[in-house]
Amino acid sequence: MKHLSTRKLILPLAIAAALSASPMALAWSGGGYNGGGDGYGKHSQRDCRGGKQGGMMHGSQGKMSQHRFEHMATRLGLSEDQRDAMRDIFDKQRDERREQRQQKKDQDRPQLFSGDPTSSDYQAQVEEATNRAAEMARQRIQSRADTYAAIYDVLNEEQREIWAKMQAERQEMRDQRREMKAERMEQRRGEDRRN
Repeated sequence: MKHLSTRKLILPLAIAAALSASPMALAWSGGGYNGGGDGYGKHSQRDCRGGKQGGMMHGSQGKMSQHRFEHMATRLGLSEDQRDAMRDIFDKQRDERREQRQQKKDQDRPQLFSGDPTSSDYQAQVEEATNRAAEMARQRIQSRADTYAAIYDVLNEEQREIWAKMQAERQEMRDQRREMKAERMEQRRGEDRRN
């Protein structure tokens, strides 16, 4: 095997150091974006320990989910009974979302960009599509409300206050990401106009 001189390693090491300080690297290391968007704190993937537990997801996403759950449970000071109840709630929510995605996937998409838009048949297709979309949106909103109510029932008054703070932090992080995304889009538009 050929030996590399120190001089030949300097450039790759400098590139690696620069990349490790990049915004993307900071995002994964907890420097802003928390990966899963759940608002339970800023954690990196390498902080994750443990795997599937209580029916949670598989693989690295499951490890992140488990890590976020443990962080949330610790921050709220959940008892074992509360942890079990919360796992059941989150498992139910995950299953409902999976079912909703499958329903959406299985639906026939109406062909709204073909045919005569003035015909009664076309108008019936549009009405059917909007009714299905509205019903699916109603189901999603109701599912989220049911999940929130179930979580609220599990928590005591002190934990509810902490939960409210966690949700406010989550919303703040979402808003920051949205602002950053808007800024990046505006920068790209400015660059496109100059070119």
